[in-house]
Amino acid sequence: MKLWLLALAACASPRPAPLAKPLETAPLAVIQSFPGIDLMPSFNAVFYEHAGDPATVKSMVLMFEVQDHRAHAIEVRKLELLHRHCRSEHWDDRKTIELGEIVVTFSHDTPDTGTQLVASGRTHVTIPAHEPSRYAVQLGFAKPLVVYQKCDDFAYGLDLVVDSIRHQTETLFEVNRSPETSVDDH
Repeated sequence: MKLWLLALAACASPRPAPLAKPLETAPLAVIQSFPGIDLMPSFNAVFYEHAGDPATVKSMVLMFEVQDHRAHAIEVRKLELLHRHCRSEHWDDRKTIELGEIVVTFSHDTPDTGTQLVASGRTHVTIPAHEPSRYAVQLGFAKPLVVYQKCDDFAYGLDLVVDSIRHQTETLFEVNRSPETSVDDH
């Protein structure tokens, strides 16, 4: 049984969804290994109402798993929103996203202790030396993005430096229509 982490970047509704918990239990493949720390897959999605306003996106999440007891520096050199139209095989549009604040959180094994702020910064953060664990690195945007999907695809383009090792990658970003509600639900 596969367990997926759902990191909802933002919702069109006034109630943003929290990170799925616990972060520690879901086995994930490794996107990129660095000495002592791995970049793991993360699922970023946003929802909008059918025939309503576009979705507003305020941040995206990266998952890192620390394998050693050392501190690890993470720098975001560039973040882009990638967009391609229906049936296009290449990205038609690349827009640079200005970063607001980067926040690193750690989810404890017990529900009563919740999520703990570990570090924050503007373009870089350091995950402090600690027991090996999984961390959510949330990249806040200086200005919210507005997206709407018909059959288009979106992704984030990332230029990262982790402990002085540069890595460029793309991670898909899903834009979905919220399930329609019937008149009886109101």
